[in-house]
Amino acid sequence: MRLLVIENDLDLLQTIIKGIKNNGHYVEYVTDGKKAINLISTEVYDLIILDLDLPIISGFDILNKIISKDKNAKVLVIIKNEATELKVKCLDLGASDCVVKPFCFKELEARIRALLRRNVIVTQPMLVFGDLMFNTVKRELYVKKELVILTKKETAIIEYLLLNQDRIVKVDELLIHAWNSYADYFGNSVRVHITTLRKKIKLLLGYNPIQNKVGEGYYLVKK
Repeated sequence: MRLLVIENDLDLLQTIIKGIKNNGHYVEYVTDGKKAINLISTEVYDLIILDLDLPIISGFDILNKIISKDKNAKVLVIIKNEATELKVKCLDLGASDCVVKPFCFKELEARIRALLRRNVIVTQPMLVFGDLMFNTVKRELYVKKELVILTKKETAIIEYLLLNQDRIVKVDELLIHAWNSYADYFGNSVRVHITTLRKKIKLLLGYNPIQNKVGEGYYLVKK
């Protein structure tokens, strides 16, 4: 899952990030409202963790921005007091849940799990992109209806790219999906596997559908 943390308390931020990574999720973060607005305007996340107490732009304004973009967005709001009125306002604005500071990570972790379970949907039996077809049950890739023999890593990579065919996928996301790790030393392994994957697909397709945007990641294209 892809998560965004919007938090300006650096100690708390590090605790949250470490816990999320340990649970096998991909996480990004920003420390002020302006950066948050810029990011949520262009990116999509499975869950956003938002601290209301932010500099530059208020947490309420950010929450409004998130929900106006996607009314089904999952937002877990961090608040600093137990005031019922504050919780009610957050929920009325579209927040999915609230957690009160101070809290232990186990509580936050449980709330994250509960919200992410709401995101679980039945995967389409076939993922299609032009002449690429991926059977999610058998985990098989077909190019122009011909089966392509792939390794487990290549299979995981093309599956994730097809699941996210409308955006650029970062290397860190592929590491989490295919290697279940953030380790930098796997970064070159991603490139190696994508190189072999490209060759196998190009043999049948006639062109390379997996493109790279330097410094950003990989994405799919049609000829």
